[in-house]
Amino acid sequence: MTEWMFDREAIRSFRFVDAGMDLATGDVWLDYAFDTQAPMRERLRIPGAPFTLDARRLTAARRALRVLHLIAGISYFKAAAPPQISARSDDRITPRVVAAAVGNTSIVSVHGDSRSPRSAAALSSPGDHHPRPCLPPAGFPLSRALVQRAFQFPEDAFAFPNETLWSYARDPVSGRQVHLKRSPPPQYHLRCFVMARSAKQFFAHARFDPAAAPQPPEVHAERIAAVVSRDPRQTSAWEDRIVFSGFPSLRAFSAAHPDLCRAGLGGAWQSYLQRGHWRMILPWTRRGQRAEALRLAASVRANRAPVIHVYTFPALTINHAVVAYAVEPTATGLRFTTYDPNAPETPLPMDFEQGPGEFRLPPTVYFIGGRVDAYEVYCGLLR
Repeated sequence: MTEWMFDREAIRSFRFVDAGMDLATGDVWLDYAFDTQAPMRERLRIPGAPFTLDARRLTAARRALRVLHLIAGISYFKAAAPPQISARSDDRITPRVVAAAVGNTSIVSVHGDSRSPRSAAALSSPGDHHPRPCLPPAGFPLSRALVQRAFQFPEDAFAFPNETLWSYARDPVSGRQVHLKRSPPPQYHLRCFVMARSAKQFFAHARFDPAAAPQPPEVHAERIAAVVSRDPRQTSAWEDRIVFSGFPSLRAFSAAHPDLCRAGLGGAWQSYLQRGHWRMILPWTRRGQRAEALRLAASVRANRAPVIHVYTFPALTINHAVVAYAVEPTATGLRFTTYDPNAPETPLPMDFEQGPGEFRLPPTVYFIGGRVDAYEVYCGLLR
């Protein structure tokens, strides 16, 4: 096979070959080619997957993808600036449109390209013979999705803790974890999932305006209820977020109004009935936990602030939820840094050991430390 050499002067056409996005993963692909050569592929990932779209928004998203395909292809086109561009006739790309976009007035023609059976807004990934919905969700435009800010600790965490109903210790003889019921019982407990989910909802659906005058308590209570009623699996556009006036962050707001927050976030039953709990009764393989670790790392790096269910089963020496906001490689795997609703003053590290394929937590006031299973929740239809 003869190797193709890039000869700028010999190239006669530039092709917009294909583009698509997998709604299940958020992966976007944009394909371009010169003349009849093999396509070049640009890849990016939209945070917040998996996504769900109704028909109207899917149509709008397809159009947005076509625009992205055209804009992102400009730099590839300029590598040779050939006189012809090959694009799909339904993209309404005319010589005048392309010339204005790429700054080249010498373009003489734009051809409809019928060589590929797929549309420019593909609904299935390359090589996938089972179509899946592709493209970003309502309220999640590409431009905003790509610049979603990172979760900040302690600013995006609550100022008050989820108190433990029991006190925990290690038995000096057996080495096992033992527990005693606290007396008197704490006033706010069994809400680790509620608080972790709510922190994610505030991160995704609220914003704070410290320059504005604070609202009365009843208004704050209504807005807390509005935030926690929104889907933690989605993200609101900045202008659609619920505004809390007079405070710079969730940390400051919850420190000033702890009782309003406690009353508005939700009852303890919501921790028990989280729909992803079914997964904990099924055993994990080490390969499965390795895959989950990579998925969690990608979610953190995409600034999705994943809520992680950490547990042991069937012993249930721990059954807890944390929010991961940073990840870094270690000599043996990965270290996740998390917001722990039980201890809001200090980040909680969680290590993943690649060799044995297991997550590990350090000792805390509610867990003696050691291996745990972990997976992301509030992230899909069944979680």
